[in-house]
Amino acid sequence: MICLVALLFTNCKKDDEDILFDMPYFVDFEIPAGLNPFTSHYFFFDDIPSFADSILSKNNISFSDLKAINPKIARLNSLISGQADYDFIQEISIDIYEKDQNKSLEVFWHPQVDNNVGSTIGIPANLPDVKRYFDADQFGVKIRLVLRNPSPEFISSRLEFSFVAR
Repeated sequence: MICLVALLFTNCKKDDEDILFDMPYFVDFEIPAGLNPFTSHYFFFDDIPSFADSILSKNNISFSDLKAINPKIARLNSLISGQADYDFIQEISIDIYEKDQNKSLEVFWHPQVDNNVGSTIGIPANLPDVKRYFDADQFGVKIRLVLRNPSPEFISSRLEFSFVAR
């Protein structure tokens, strides 16, 4: 049993050691009041600057040197502290895409948001390699919300998300 636990920790450490740098991003948007809980709601953000060239240059690495770029973490925050309670959100997913919104890849997903979540939702990362999306100057992000109740008010929100380069 002790060997198994030690093996798990050494494998995690190895994964952390091959991280070259983080690539943080954010988008601001407003969740309208009165959204219907019986349909999914989508928010699209085209033309997010990847800043890949400047990030790579700053770290003295070329794009071809990267093994992979993987999602790290995402968080949905109310921009006005104490203003919002996201308890009306049941599920949230974040997709990345190049030009076509219909050809997206899910990178973050929280299948069951807690009823008492408050004004911040942490969204776990999926494991895909999204390196190809950063070969261009821009990428897009699609946010999908599934609601358990109608949204009670307009909520100014910020989605913060980051990737790790390996």
